Amino acid sequence: LKCNHNSGLGMCICKDKSQLNIKKVKRELRRGLAQDYYMQALEWPYKDIPRKIIAEKYITDETGASAKDYKVFCFGGIPKIIRVCSARFTNSHQAHYSVEWDKLIVNKHGEVTSPDACPKPSCLDEMLELSSILSKNIPHVRVDWYIANNKLFSGEITFYDEAGFNPFNDYNDDLLWGSWIDLSGVKS
Repeated sequence: LKCNHNSGLGMCICKDKSQLNIKKVKRELRRGLAQDYYMQALEWPYKDIPRKIIAEKYITDETGASAKDYKVFCFGGIPKIIRVCSARFTNSHQAHYSVEWDKLIVNKHGEVTSPDACPKPSCLDEMLELSSILSKNIPHVRVDWYIANNKLFSGEITFYDEAGFNPFNDYNDDLLWGSWIDLSGVKS
């Protein structure tokens, strides 16, 4: 269970309904619904969203752990970089890969980099193709995916990775990613 207008406050992950503390869940969801997420970083898409509680199926990987989050960074419809986030709710860590699945040395401030290489997902080609379609004619967008039982599930599409405020540790990465954004076709 989670709120549709924010990022985490009020979220409840339930793996066993018999152990669910309903009073606590209601209290946390009320806190989440009261949050004005727009005020966190002034991201205009979060302003004035009609607030709701949504329920989603909890997606796990083949081991039963929370599924990895594959974040495909696209520039003008071209996927360039994939960030893989693992163990999001326990020992969160991540790594970046090229679309050819070469591990990259890319870090943002405060990120914990995964020490191990993540195996190339079986549906990488489908993920990249769909990301390309979804990001067509958009200067920059991040398209998120999950994989469970070799099946691809969409996560979210965001125009503001980390609200656009978290810099890379290496300034050259900021410059490189920024160079991929072409605003020449954007109408004001």
